[in-house]
Formats: sequence, C-alpha cells, structure tokens
Amino acid sequence: MSGAAVFNDLMQQLIVDKLPFGGVGESGHGVRVSKYTYDFINHSFSIDVPKEVEPFNSLPDVSEEEFKAMTVAAFLPIPDTV
Repeated sequence: MSGAAVFNDLMQQLIVDKLPFGGVGESGHGVRVSKYTYDFINHSFSIDVPKEVEPFNSLPDVSEEEFKAMTVAAFLPIPDTV
C-alpha cells in the first residue's frame, strides 16, 4: 500500500510531478507484476523534504477574521426539509 502524508500544508504532494505514482513509467500501471512487485513493496517510494524551499511553498498564517471569512459557508445550518 502506498499513499501520501502531508502535514500543515495543502496539495504539497502535487508540486513534484516527476515522482513515481503507483506504477511503471508514465501510466502508473503494472507495478504489481513480476520484478516490479518486489521493487514496489521494498524500494519504490520517494520522499521529498526540501527544508530550504519549505517557507516559500507554505501558506501564510491567517487571522481569525480571515478564517471566519473563508469558512462561513462550512458552518451554515443544513435545513431539515427541502
């Protein structure tokens, strides 16, 4: 099983488009067949922690007022009937 773990960021894993994504070649298909099974389970994971560019890729902190403005729709009450 593979996946992504992103902490305190949004869509960071999509910035590096050259990392392998679950397969062989551009398509990402066929990684669980023959030799690729072993490589996939044991060695085919990419980890990128660019500490020197991290401040430039991070989102700035928002104030409580800005947070409320961005999330106002998320806290609207859901009507009981249509």
